Amino acid sequence: PARPWYWAECWELFTLYLAKCEETQQFESTDLTRVFQEIILASTGTVQAFVLSLALCIENLIGQLSDGLDLEVADVAQIKELRQYVQQWQGDEAVKSRALGLLSMLGTKSTSAALNKLESDGTIEAQHIKAWKKIRPILAHGGIIKDPFDPIFWQSRNLLIDMTYKLIYRLIGYHGTAHWLDKFAQHFDDEEKGETKL
Repeated sequence: PARPWYWAECWELFTLYLAKCEETQQFESTDLTRVFQEIILASTGTVQAFVLSLALCIENLIGQLSDGLDLEVADVAQIKELRQYVQQWQGDEAVKSRALGLLSMLGTKSTSAALNKLESDGTIEAQHIKAWKKIRPILAHGGIIKDPFDPIFWQSRNLLIDMTYKLIYRLIGYHGTAHWLDKFAQHFDDEEKGETKL
């Protein structure tokens, strides 16, 4: 639970979240609310499922932030020209089809470019990006973590939790300090031993 002297920050976070919900002007759950729902539900399952959920929710949060990051998108005319070139290729149809599928991604904003911008403006750190880039492809493509309590995996999990908080704060416009994260690393070290102090 939050310490009594953190209530001001808690109320600020809550009101910023409500303002973000109001901004969408929709009756259904907002994208951010659905991220919260997913993470909360996933946290009640296996460590691996929770980490996969964090990795995918981080990608969603980056997508929500990308419009405000001034990212460049590949030129539409060049993508179209490249697509036509690949369509005329006489090689294996399965390879061609897969290549065309990959080309469609060129019209979207790059997650890697967004991560670099978020690191350069101080929202996240290089260690967060490294953890996400290591974990996300393994779990999203069917990989299984052999030992979910391996210290390196556990550290990656903690970094993804921290990264999720930082991206949410950026999304809702929170510029304060999350005091309860000051002892974040120690808290999760203690959690592994069956003790929590937060």
